[in-house]
Amino acid sequence: MATLRVPRDLARKALNIADLRRLSRRRLPRGLFDFVDRGSEDEVSLRANRAQLDAVQFLPKMGIDVSGRCINTQLCGRAVSAPIVIAPTGMAAMLWPDGEFALASACAQFGVPYCNGTHALTSLERLATIPGLDLWLQLYILLDRTRMDALIAKAKSCGVRTMVVTLDANISPNREYNQRSGFLPPLRPTWRNMIDVATHPRWALSTAMPWITTPPRFANLSDDLSENLTHLSGVLPCRIDPSASWGRIKELREIWHGDLLIKGVLRADDAARALECGATGIIVSNHGGRSLDGAISAIAALAKMAPALSKEMTVIFDSGITRGADIARALAIRADAVMIGRSTMWGIGAAGAEGALHALNLLASEFDRVLGLLGVNSPEELRPDLVQYGMPGNI
Repeated sequence: MATLRVPRDLARKALNIADLRRLSRRRLPRGLFDFVDRGSEDEVSLRANRAQLDAVQFLPKMGIDVSGRCINTQLCGRAVSAPIVIAPTGMAAMLWPDGEFALASACAQFGVPYCNGTHALTSLERLATIPGLDLWLQLYILLDRTRMDALIAKAKSCGVRTMVVTLDANISPNREYNQRSGFLPPLRPTWRNMIDVATHPRWALSTAMPWITTPPRFANLSDDLSENLTHLSGVLPCRIDPSASWGRIKELREIWHGDLLIKGVLRADDAARALECGATGIIVSNHGGRSLDGAISAIAALAKMAPALSKEMTVIFDSGITRGADIARALAIRADAVMIGRSTMWGIGAAGAEGALHALNLLASEFDRVLGLLGVNSPEELRPDLVQYGMPGNI
């Protein structure tokens, strides 16, 4: 794998994740940008994620020698260069040519895990060829048990050691902007999305053009090229089982012997159930505000749950991270690491693998700076006494 370098002009243009988002917005069709950027229904939970992260204020310690800072840590028993995991973000391959492979390559070079999704457009087998990549799998409990079992077997053969089971999207969420734009599988041309694509020629020529001969498909669920996202046959294998229960997690634990994390947990009693079912940890997440609108913000849920969480449990925070300060907030409250979704997607949308690497560099640099200003030298030193909640009742 060639060494990635962030172009100087990108480094000058994008000083933070918000800048990468603006660059992506210019390049991407509006419907595709909204697919990544927005939440469900009235986006109450989406806004709450940001507002309540901002409400967590710092109480820094003074007079501490912070010259020996290091943001490296351990996650699931393995070394990572920062307490970050790339979330299973669908459709990265639609933002940039071979976008999922580009994102995973950036993760391998930076030294953080990449979580490939059930509905990814790039297969586990292909991603497993990236040297040094800590490859995780996100799993939905599917109606099609045969395909799901085949995916689990594939993960084992590809050396995946950590599986993330998502439980907070067993019912299709109501994302009205997707319905308006037409960026929904099965993909169908409409006047709206055709005009949208035509007015973004850079994206159309570089990314969409190859789909004429090879339409995108859920690569982890089918080897049949005819089962692609332009036909209903390509969508049916992805249907999630609405009857999925904790009993299914117990069944899964019997055949999966690696790390098992349950994603979408917002309650302490569900965290306890996850442990009872054999999970090694949880991911505290409201799906980035993309599932149940009105759900509690992820940071508020983490703060509420923290006193009841087992010290032996791996806890990862997800939903709303756009700054290194957000990473510090989550870790100070209880998390061992954070999952990043949209932030690196904006890096991909702006400049491919180099953009994703730039996003990771930005977040890591900000996190390191915050550690120093807080008076700590490592992620393990972050404690609850370093934060308070600025607006009573928000958390």
